[in-house]
Amino acid sequence: MNNFKVDRFFNQLNQAPLAVYALMVASKIFQQKTYAAIAPFAADLNEKAAKYDAALKATANGGVELTRLKNIALSETKVSLNHVANALENNANGAESYIVLAGMAIKESPVRALISNERPKAPTNVVLQSVGGIGELEVKFTLPNKKHVAMVAVESKIPYTDEPFTNGRYIKGEKGTLRGFQNGMVEVRFISIGNDGLKSDPTPSVIVPVL
Repeated sequence: MNNFKVDRFFNQLNQAPLAVYALMVASKIFQQKTYAAIAPFAADLNEKAAKYDAALKATANGGVELTRLKNIALSETKVSLNHVANALENNANGAESYIVLAGMAIKESPVRALISNERPKAPTNVVLQSVGGIGELEVKFTLPNKKHVAMVAVESKIPYTDEPFTNGRYIKGEKGTLRGFQNGMVEVRFISIGNDGLKSDPTPSVIVPVL
C-alpha cells in the first residue's frame, strides 16, 4: 500500500496566495462527509486563514504593530496547514484521492521532483464574461502545464488609463467566478503561479463590461 505524502509547497507561499489556498482547503474539507475525522483541523485552519486574510487587509495602510500581527497570523496559518496535511496523510489509508480531493497535492517521488521546477505557462484560450451577477465575471481558460500551476492570479485595472494592474483575486483550477468589480468596464489579465513560487508572464489583457 502506498503511503502518499502531501506536497507542502504552501510553506513557500506568502501574502494573499497563502490565505486563498488555506481557505480553499478548509472549504473543501467542510463540504465532504469523508473528512469528518479531520474536521477539527479544518475548523482551526479556517479560523487561522480568515485571521490572516483580515490581517493582510489591515496592513494595507502600514504600521509596525499591524505588520507584527500579520506575521504572527501567517505563521499560525502555515502551522495549521501542516496539521491538516499530517491528518490527511494519517487518514488516507493508501488512497491518493483522499489527499487530492481536500485540495492538497501529492508529493512527487525524488526522481520526478528533479523536473518539478518547470516554470508555469500563462493561461490560454481565456474566456471572460459577465453572466448577470452584479460585480461578477465568469472566467475559464486552459493551463498548458497544469501540474506546475498552484493557482492563477487575477490582475485588473480601469482600462485606457496609466494606472498599474493590481491583484487580490486568485483561481484554483481552470475556471472560476470573480467578484467585487465596480460597475463599468474593467481590464483583466492572468498570471500562473507555480508550486515553487515561479510565475508565468501575464496573458494579454481583456477588456469586458461589468454589471
